[in-house]
Amino acid sequence: MDEPDSDDYDSDEMNEAFDLAWTGLKNGSLKCLNSDGTFRCPYSPGRKKQNYVYSELHQHAVGVGKGERGPVAAGNHRALQKYLEQDMAARAHPQAERVIHLQQEVPSRVDNDDKRVRPWMGILQNIDNRTRRPADQFRIGPGAADIKEHLRAFNPESVKVLYDYKGHLGMAVVGFRNTMDGFKDAEAFENSFCLKRRGRKDFEMNYPHALGEHLYGWMATEKDVDGWNKGSHKLLVEHLRANGDLKCLPEIVKELELTAQQQVQNLKKVVINKDDVLQVTHRENWSLTNKVDLVTAQREQAESEKLKLIENHKKELEGLQRAASLAAEEHERNMGAYRTQIENRMKELESKCSELGMLQIENEAEKARNFAERQETQKLLAWYKVQAKIQEEQQLKQIELIKKHKDESDKLENELQEQRKKLQAKHWRELENHRVTEQLEAEKAKKAEIIEANIEETEKEKEEYVKKIAELEEKLKDCEEDMDYNNDLVNQLTISHRQANSEVEDAKTLIIKLKVLEKYGTSDIGVKRLGQLNTEGWWEACGHKFPSKMRFCKWQSRVETLMADNTFNPIRVESDGKGGHKYSVNEDDKELTNIREKYGPLVANAVAAAMLELTTWNPSGRYIVSMPWDFKANQKATMSQLFDFFLKVIKNKEDEVKETQKKLKALEEAMALTKEKTKGPASGVSKGKKRPRP
Repeated sequence: MDEPDSDDYDSDEMNEAFDLAWTGLKNGSLKCLNSDGTFRCPYSPGRKKQNYVYSELHQHAVGVGKGERGPVAAGNHRALQKYLEQDMAARAHPQAERVIHLQQEVPSRVDNDDKRVRPWMGILQNIDNRTRRPADQFRIGPGAADIKEHLRAFNPESVKVLYDYKGHLGMAVVGFRNTMDGFKDAEAFENSFCLKRRGRKDFEMNYPHALGEHLYGWMATEKDVDGWNKGSHKLLVEHLRANGDLKCLPEIVKELELTAQQQVQNLKKVVINKDDVLQVTHRENWSLTNKVDLVTAQREQAESEKLKLIENHKKELEGLQRAASLAAEEHERNMGAYRTQIENRMKELESKCSELGMLQIENEAEKARNFAERQETQKLLAWYKVQAKIQEEQQLKQIELIKKHKDESDKLENELQEQRKKLQAKHWRELENHRVTEQLEAEKAKKAEIIEANIEETEKEKEEYVKKIAELEEKLKDCEEDMDYNNDLVNQLTISHRQANSEVEDAKTLIIKLKVLEKYGTSDIGVKRLGQLNTEGWWEACGHKFPSKMRFCKWQSRVETLMADNTFNPIRVESDGKGGHKYSVNEDDKELTNIREKYGPLVANAVAAAMLELTTWNPSGRYIVSMPWDFKANQKATMSQLFDFFLKVIKNKEDEVKETQKKLKALEEAMALTKEKTKGPASGVSKGKKRPRP
């Protein structure tokens, strides 16, 4: 390959590009000479300047041929340099030519004022329509799709076949694109028929008897719109007038030029705006990068402080857990001692019952009194056994439930802490990814500016740039991989969090089912039936509107049915001012207004409050739900509040057991006293009298 001497850049790809470019320049497929004698670069069609002098184009080819824009561009411009030096050297300094003035007369300008239909349309005449339908002699001919297929060489956009009450008229209107390309297609359509002597003039000359079987076609003009042609039809004229405008070619060209100029101006404005935005971006990029680094440092410091607070909180929780564990062990020891004491008491009672049964009783009165005392003691013992067993079972269940809930809460808290740490790490990686991406884009933009300005770089600068780009890309790849991994991990933690919340809700549901809150609830903690109507005071407020109490109860049932209907929705959603939403009562609701007018504000307010609770806590089901409730704060009770409540209940139960134990001890002492009194008279009788036979 014969090419300019240069050792700056060389490769097989560049040699191949040189050969292809040289062949194109030599055979004339690629041109670098303009019609006005100036030169242009055939490999830079996007450049604004396309009219170089010889020296400028030669300098451009030499500069790009050094290989700064890649091997393909270097090969193309080296071929252009060689072609300029060998074949175009004579045009570097063109000689002045002798001027010869035109002596002949030039005719005056005559413009073609023939107006054409726009959008461009063509008329097709003498379509074969000799076939008739046997039933009613209706003329049948080729359809629009068939004609469009046969005219596909002219790129028609649409075909309209004309019909009247007798059938196919043998003519069609062909529509072309409303652009200059469409005009070229329509003109080619007309010229093709004219060359075959089947144009407008040929049709008018041969109409109507010498048309033969040939098709005739031409572009629609003013004559066709006015209906001056032979063979024209009213339907054809109406279609052209309804779907096109008459304009002469100068007007059309001027309109297209104005449109093109407007588009060019708009594009220039867009380019200018983009340049301004790019300059502002370059100026602000480094300042933004510094700000991001500063914010990242502050964020890391805040995260470290937050981790310290979390660690301290964790230590406090561990201390509380140890204290709770010690309290539970102490409770278990007390309960064990209590059970042992109960068993001893029961054994003593059983022995006393057996002793009473074995006493030798002398008379019937003593026997009856002894039997009644024994029956009473046995009943008391049986009742005490049952109560002790029930209390023991309840206390064991409550202790197990409290331990279970406590363990679940601790597990949930630990999972939430881990999830927070992962989320903070994710945020840090996203910031790092954004920072690396900005640095990479900034380096590429600087390199593009250097290439555009044709600034030569040393080999060391090139190596440093390549090395820096490789490091940034590797770092960006690592950040993206870390982000993908952590996204998967966050998704898994989110699922675990939801499962833990579901388990907590199940625990609260179990608490409701055990009815502990309903039995031992207080004015602060208890069970609230959310969505239940508060009918207190309804009879006094609107009872006079009903003839009987039964009708009043039926009306209450209808109100409850209305609340379960999904079409009744007096609640609206509005912003809470913090980026979220909240529910509020729509006082203008039609049904609610009707209830307020008929039955008073007390009933309407109760219905609105119940609907607000249903929408908040059970919007899909619209049935009453029971919920552990903190009546003091008017909100759902937390698990810690429930734990404290259960501990208080257990403590109260222990106090009750101790009180019962005291009563039992006093009863036993009374029974022992009674036994001593009974033994005294019985022994005296047995000494003086014999025991009668039974």
